[in-house]
Amino acid sequence: MTIEADDFDDFINESFNDEKPEGKERRNSKRFEGLLTARFQDEQCVVLNVSENGVMLETNLPVHFFPLDKTIEFELRLKEQWIRIKGRVMWIQNDSLHSKIGLFIQEAQDPYFRFLQELTT
Repeated sequence: MTIEADDFDDFINESFNDEKPEGKERRNSKRFEGLLTARFQDEQCVVLNVSENGVMLETNLPVHFFPLDKTIEFELRLKEQWIRIKGRVMWIQNDSLHSKIGLFIQEAQDPYFRFLQELTT
C-alpha cells in the first residue's frame, strides 16, 4: 500500500488516539501504528508500532534470536533510508508462526527521532 503525501496527514491523525478506552494500558508516549518495515540479521520484520521509547516488531524468526533483557541491533526503514537502532528486548510473545518482540530503544540515529517529531506536530 502506498500512502500519498496528501493522505499522510490523515493517516497520521487517524493512527493517534488520545482517548484511552477503559481497561487499556496507559502509555507515557504516543504510538505510531503504520506501515513500516525493519530488518534483523537480514530477515524482514514488520513494525507493529513505534514510539520515542520503544518498538514492537513481528517476525518469523524463532524466539531464541531475541534473548530477554539483552540488547539487539536492527534497522528500521524510514523514508527510503535504513536507520540502525539498538534496543533491549523487554518481552516476547510467540505462536507457531510469528514472534512479537517489544524493544526498549537504547540508541537510535537522529532521523528516527526526527521522524517521531514529525508525527506529533
